[in-house]
Amino acid sequence: MNDLLSVTIKDDSGKDCYIEDIGIFQKHLNEFNKKDSVFRWNDAVFSVDDSLRKKVDELVRKSSSED
Repeated sequence: MNDLLSVTIKDDSGKDCYIEDIGIFQKHLNEFNKKDSVFRWNDAVFSVDDSLRKKVDELVRKSSSED
C-alpha cells in the first residue's frame, strides 16, 4: 500500500503549510509552474523558484527513502 508523503513546510510569510501528499504538490509545481511564479496552496502563498523546487524534490527523495 502506498502511504501519502505528508509534510509541513513554511510558506513565504513563514506560516506552516500542511501538505497531505508532497508528491502531488511536486507534480503540481512541475506541471503548472514551469517558470518562476507565485501560487497558493490552501491558504499558503509560495514563490515558485528553483529554491522551492529543490526543497520539494529533496523532501520527496527523503520521504521515498523512508519506505
